[in-house]
Amino acid sequence: MRKLAASWCSCRARSRTPWLTLDQQVRIVAVASLVTGAARLLAEDPGTVITTGELARVWDLVDHAIA
Repeated sequence: MRKLAASWCSCRARSRTPWLTLDQQVRIVAVASLVTGAARLLAEDPGTVITTGELARVWDLVDHAIA
């Protein structure tokens, strides 16, 4: 199983970001991981990702994470 791309940075930054709530920190990790995942999807097979709607689903998840 792949690890979240930004989890280490976010956890490490927790002590330096007391103004962010735990919910906000989780959202930051989610968005960073989704954006990284979208870049990977596009790099591996851009045509299929776009035509099958996978990329649209990733952006829907990003919208949900930041709402």
